Amino acid sequence: MRPPPTYNRYPTVPISSAAAKCIVGWERVLDQIGRGKPGVLCVECYPGVCVEEFEPAIVQALRPTTVIRSSDCLKSPAEVRTLLSPYLTHDPVFGRMNGIRVEDFFDPLPIMPGASIASRRRTAFPDSSGNSPLLRKELHGT
Repeated sequence: MRPPPTYNRYPTVPISSAAAKCIVGWERVLDQIGRGKPGVLCVECYPGVCVEEFEPAIVQALRPTTVIRSSDCLKSPAEVRTLLSPYLTHDPVFGRMNGIRVEDFFDPLPIMPGASIASRRRTAFPDSSGNSPLLRKELHGT
């Protein structure tokens, strides 16, 4: 017999239906986040979202010590082509199996300061193409 699966295909997060627990508007949401304990805040957006339009408001409200955009840490397109070229074939859809990891697409120099403070409070912003944030920014304590 197989053990029961541990992957939840339909995850949910219970929320209150009480109106008093609902926060509406960015100013109130940021105020509520700022009142909490210093911690990790990671902002992820859909591709095409103009992060530049709301990042300043978040930075002003939460006063982070550091802001790191994951897109600023990516290797250049030429470096990525060099990384992938041994695994690409003449077919534009298929390539060869390889051991490339997500971290391999990032320049280690910008990442190292963020990685070395892994146990500290941090936050990240993706770029406007929707790259998932891998680095975070440290928030001041309240």
